[in-house]
Amino acid sequence: SDASGRYHSNWLNMMYPRLKLARNLLKDDGVISIHIDEHEYSNLEKLLNEIFGEENNLGTIIWDKRNPKGDAKGIAYQHEQIIFFAKNRENFLLHNEFKRPKENAKKIIQKAESLIKKEGVINDNIRKEFKDWIRIQDFSGGEKAYSFIDNSGNVYRPVSMAWPNKKQSPEDYKIPLIHPVTNKPCPMPDKGWRNPSKTMQKLLSEGLILFGKDESTQPNRKYLLKENMEENVPSLLYFGGSDDDLLKKLDVVFDTPKVVDVAKRIITPITKENDIVLDFFAGSSTTAHAVMQLNVEDSKDRKFIMVQLPEPIEESHEAYSKGYRYITEISKKRIDNVAKKLKEEHPDKAKDLDLGFKVFKLDSSNIKAWSPEV
Repeated sequence: SDASGRYHSNWLNMMYPRLKLARNLLKDDGVISIHIDEHEYSNLEKLLNEIFGEENNLGTIIWDKRNPKGDAKGIAYQHEQIIFFAKNRENFLLHNEFKRPKENAKKIIQKAESLIKKEGVINDNIRKEFKDWIRIQDFSGGEKAYSFIDNSGNVYRPVSMAWPNKKQSPEDYKIPLIHPVTNKPCPMPDKGWRNPSKTMQKLLSEGLILFGKDESTQPNRKYLLKENMEENVPSLLYFGGSDDDLLKKLDVVFDTPKVVDVAKRIITPITKENDIVLDFFAGSSTTAHAVMQLNVEDSKDRKFIMVQLPEPIEESHEAYSKGYRYITEISKKRIDNVAKKLKEEHPDKAKDLDLGFKVFKLDSSNIKAWSPEV
C-alpha cells in the first residue's frame, strides 16, 4: 500500500538489484531507458546516479500525454518521464550518433515531389502552395522552417551564418561576400561569419549560400532537408494517443499497454544494426512489437528479449474469457500476431527479416530460501 511507511523503501529495494543486474548485462556502449511517472522519479534518479554514475546520465525526455490526470488532488500531471543512462557515456557517444529521424521529413519531401509532379515544373505557384501547406501542418518549428523549394526541386531552409560566440572572430572569418548580380559586398554579421573564408568559398561553389535580390540583404546558408534528415533527441515528446484500435486488431487485451510509437522513439536513437533490446517488464510486449516494426521500416536487424513473470489473469478480466490465463500468454500471442501482420503488410521487406521467437521458462531454483527460524 502507498500508505505504508515503508512504501518508498520497498520500491527502492525492489528496483536496486534489477538496475544493478541491468548494468552488468549492458555492453560498454549500452543504454538503459526507464519510463516512470512523477511518484518515484526523484528516487529513481538517485538510484541510477549511484549505480551508473552521474557522469553517464544522458538526460530525461518529458512525455506530454496531452491529458491531465482527472483524479489529481494537487497539480494534475499530464506528463511522464523517460530517463536515459549509459553504461559508459563516452563509449556510447563514440559508437552511436544519439539522433532521431526528423519526424515529418519524408512527408515534407514527398509533398514537394507530388506538387512538382502535378505541375510538371517548378514555379512560384508551386512554392506558394507548398509554403501554405507547411504553415497549416502540426509540425515543429524546425520542420516548418523547411518551407522553400529551389530550382532543382530540393526542399531547404535558410540558416544564419553569423559567428556564434560573444568573442570576435578571427580576421579570416570577416571577408565580405560579393553579391552575384550587383557585384557589391553584402552586409556581414557584426562578429563575422561562422566559417573561415575557405569554407565560405566551398559553400558558394556548391550553391549553398542564399543571396537577396541585391547586396542590401545579409546572405544565409542553405540547409537541404535531404541532407539533414536526422536531429538531436529533444527533451519534449508530444503524444496523446493510444493503441486501442491497433491492439483490438491484434486481439490483445491488456490494461496498461505502452504505446508502440513512443517505444519506437525511445529505441531508435540508442540502437544500431544487430543490437539487442531487453525489457525487464515486458507486459504485453509492446517493446518487441516496436523492435519488429522498426526492423521492417529501416531494415536493421535488432533483436529483442522480453522478460515477464507469469502473473495469473483474474477470472473477471476480459482476457480470461478469451482463453488467456497468464500475462505471458498475451505477450506471446501479440508477438506472433504482429509478425503475421507485418508479413501481410510488408511482404517484400518482411521476407528478409527473422520474425520468429523462442520462449524460455525459468526452472525452479536449487538454492534453498533463507529463513531466520532455521
